[in-house]
Parts: sequence; C-alpha cells; structure tokens
Amino acid sequence: MIFLIDDNKNNKRANEFGVFFVEDGSYKSVLEPHSIVKKGSDLSFLQRADCILVHKTTEDCDATGTYIQNSHTVANDIIEKISDYGTNIPLVIFSNKMQNTEYSHIDNPNCIFQINKVLFYSRLYDFVAFFEKEKAIELRILAYGVNFAAAEADVLTNQLLNELISYLPDIAFKPSFIRPQLLESYYRYTGFSENYIEFFKDLEKSNITVRQFRENISIINESINLYGRNICNWTK
Repeated sequence: MIFLIDDNKNNKRANEFGVFFVEDGSYKSVLEPHSIVKKGSDLSFLQRADCILVHKTTEDCDATGTYIQNSHTVANDIIEKISDYGTNIPLVIFSNKMQNTEYSHIDNPNCIFQINKVLFYSRLYDFVAFFEKEKAIELRILAYGVNFAAAEADVLTNQLLNELISYLPDIAFKPSFIRPQLLESYYRYTGFSENYIEFFKDLEKSNITVRQFRENISIINESINLYGRNICNWTK
C-alpha cells in the first residue's frame, strides 16, 4: 500500500492540480490518502507501507481535527523516524517551496528528498498505476517522469562527464577515473549483454583517450534518447 500524507486544504489536489483519481478511489486498493493526522496519534499503520508520500509542511491536527498552524511534528516524524529518509520505507518528500528534484537512484534509490508539489502530482497517476500493475515501487517515475530511462541516462551522463573534468583530454582513459558504482550503473543503460567484469577489463585495455571516452558517452546517450536503447560501442 502507498500512503499519501497531505493536508490537501481547500481540496487543492483537485481544484489546483486537476488530480481527481485520489479522492474518487480509482486506486483505493493500492493508494490510501490521509489529509487529517492528529498530533500524537498512533502512526504504526505506516509500518506496513510499501511507500510513503509526504507533503513536508502537512500541518498537525488537534483532537477535533482542526489544523494547528505551523505545527509539523507528524510529517517530521514520518520523514525522520518512521521512514528515516528511505532507510526503513521508501519515501517521497514534496512541497510547493521545492523547486529542484533531489534524487539519486545510485546513492539512495529509496528516497526522493525533495520534489515540487505540482511536478509530484503531475506524475502521481503513472507512479500509482505502475505499482498496481507491477507490484513494484519505481521512484524514478516521480523523479523523472514515465520515460525515466532516458531522463536518468541524461543525469548519469552528466555525472560521468563531470568526473572527467579534471583530466586532460588527450591522456589515456582509465576506468578508475570514475566511481565504480556510477560506471556500472551507466553501463546497465547501454543494453549490452556482456558481463560487466569482462566489459571493465576490455575498457582498461581499450587505449582510448579521455576525449574519446567523453565523445563515446555522449553518442551513447544520444542513442538512448533516440532509440530507447544503445546501439553504439563504448570503446570505438
């Protein structure tokens, strides 16, 4: 079950974002929204969550269900204790005030540390529909959109190229110039069936320059964006 924690004041989800499937129960078997969470209430029900989506500034409610202005203890407890930023339960933190998406499928695949609320709700349907069909949490749909493979390839490409900035373009490229986890993650996007260890050995023996490697990565990324897969070679 995916739990959505958002005070949704004045039915903002529908009135401003045009999102109706949450309230109409279209996905009630996999999505459970909570707009009123009382301060000090028992949150143990969240322990069974497959994922928690929390509006960072969701206000606590008192015993009567009235919002307590500028009180956010429930949201903070969910983020910092119950989920512990994705360590215990996959987590997404969204807010109107967040302009940039902060997410890394490599460093912490189970937590989107921040995403703009409008962007979040524009992608929520695809995220929930994917979960219902595949029974899997795919945070990249929220972070990058339903075509996340190409979008993430762009992100990984930039990370790869940035790690080579300090190296002269005409020196021999060495795989050790790049973080192993980053290099392997990007390799998975190339679609080659070759064993990664064998690929790594071949890359070490390729004798290409840093410049050539950078050019190859750019070409590979263009291929993924154009064809949805890589049709180029890493070392030529």
